[in-house]
Amino acid sequence: MVKYLKEFKFENFMVFLLITIDIALAVLSSVFLANVLNSLIAREMNQFFLWLAIDIVLWVVDSFVQGARDVWKEIAIQKQLNAVRRDIIEPLTEISYSDFEKNSKEDYNSWLNNDTKLLYDNGFHQIYFVYTGIVAMLFSGIAIIFFHWVLLLTTLLVGAILFYFPKVFKKSVERDTEQVSDVANDALAKSTDYLRGYEVLYHNKQLGLMQERTMGKFNQLATANVKLIFTRAWMQYSLLGANMLGQFLILAAAGFLIMNGQIGIGVVMSVGNLSGTVTNYSKSVANSLILLNATGKLLEKYGKIADESKVTDGEEVTDFESKLELKNLSVAFPDGQKIEYPEIVIEKGKKYAIIGDSGSGKSTLINLLVGNKRDYEGEILLDGKDYKGINRKSLPHVMSVIMQFPYLFRETVEENLTLGRKILPDIFDKSIRIACADDFVFNKLDTIYDKNLSGGQQERLSVTRELMGTKPILVMDESTASVDKKTALAVEKNILEKPDLTVIMITHHLYDETQNYLDEVIHLGQGIA
Repeated sequence: MVKYLKEFKFENFMVFLLITIDIALAVLSSVFLANVLNSLIAREMNQFFLWLAIDIVLWVVDSFVQGARDVWKEIAIQKQLNAVRRDIIEPLTEISYSDFEKNSKEDYNSWLNNDTKLLYDNGFHQIYFVYTGIVAMLFSGIAIIFFHWVLLLTTLLVGAILFYFPKVFKKSVERDTEQVSDVANDALAKSTDYLRGYEVLYHNKQLGLMQERTMGKFNQLATANVKLIFTRAWMQYSLLGANMLGQFLILAAAGFLIMNGQIGIGVVMSVGNLSGTVTNYSKSVANSLILLNATGKLLEKYGKIADESKVTDGEEVTDFESKLELKNLSVAFPDGQKIEYPEIVIEKGKKYAIIGDSGSGKSTLINLLVGNKRDYEGEILLDGKDYKGINRKSLPHVMSVIMQFPYLFRETVEENLTLGRKILPDIFDKSIRIACADDFVFNKLDTIYDKNLSGGQQERLSVTRELMGTKPILVMDESTASVDKKTALAVEKNILEKPDLTVIMITHHLYDETQNYLDEVIHLGQGIA
């Protein structure tokens, strides 16, 4: 977390400065309290009201300082949390798809939400609390020594014991914090899974299963949270008991000095406040350091994404010039089954359909072609360059993929098509017409997608979006399955008539009318996908 403290130096400087001023004013107020009591005991009315007025002024000023401190603290924390989120998201824009899939989408979502909540409470807040405690103990110790060195020595002895005492609980807190994070990830994944499958459950009258499975995970999360709070509470109340014993020891030392005439009676209240500050912060700082260390471990898994984003994966691919070849290609699966593909040559500008029964390896082939899957035997050659020697992250420069199940963002239709790219107006309009989407797109460009388009319309938007990329190779995975036959044929005809576009259509069924536009139909044998 030091990285983020350095990144936002000014904001953190303001927080630390205001904390320091706040503590200084509070310690001065405690010191002057001795003068208030001594004046009262001596019946010196003028001195009493003078020191009382000074204490009141310090209290008022400190109230304003505390308000400013809290505002700057929240500003700093929110900026640092967004920097953490940035450091999770930014590497995702640079890693390969296979690296992205090493964690689930639910994991990433949980890191951005659940984990940052832990970082807010048990991370950045604890950093400021630790600094507050250190400054408070330092200033209070300096103030106490002005009363008597024995009081300072006694206070430091008690503080040291209280500081090291929480380390007994260190491993337990770290374990329980990690467990809360892991169970929260599982709960989010499970609830997301069953909410997405609501329609399936509804039509099978199994909505109770959603409640059973999701609440089972949430009950585990509740148990994990309770366990963490129990561990923390046991640590805190153990410290409270030790702290009370320490306070009695300091009070006994003060009483001894008073009875020997070495300090005045008025000092008792000030010393009580100041020594209480030292001992309370001793145990609390130790507690916070344990929480801080446990929470800081969450950042380690984010760093792994950043490390993967720095890995160069071979030669860059920027264009498709000649052909794509599959030689002796096969894929083995953990259960021992294996798919063996025929020799396939995809030439630039030609149109191909790859067909086969369910389980023949079509989905696996798509993942191989677009670079999502790396574990295979044989060769995939792009213009003679072996896939295993090229940068997989550069494949999207030359290859568009229209997936079977299109995904649209909750943005406007236009933003779903452009994805932030600068699309020339003629390409924008032409792509819409090739995908036969002009009957609804032009009057919905500013409409925000919120499940307000039919399945066929979503598919045509997906086709349009990939055509706007103007890449030389287009892979289509059942891309018109939800469109009526007439429209599907029109879309396929428009795409297959583009002379410079290399098309690979992967489908369960192939219309006879479409075959006239194909250069080759490739049949896959039996296997698993």
